[in-house]
Amino acid sequence: MVAPLMRAAVLARLRERVAVTRVFESAAEKGTAPFLTLRE
Repeated sequence: MVAPLMRAAVLARLRERVAVTRVFESAAEKGTAPFLTLRE
């Protein structure tokens, strides 16, 4: 019963990490300051 919940949490975390990585990569390509995206 716990496995699906843990799996969903892990997938969400991975997706979040990928999104953050893409933001940093695109910011680095444009030469903008990536720390502006971390101000949430």
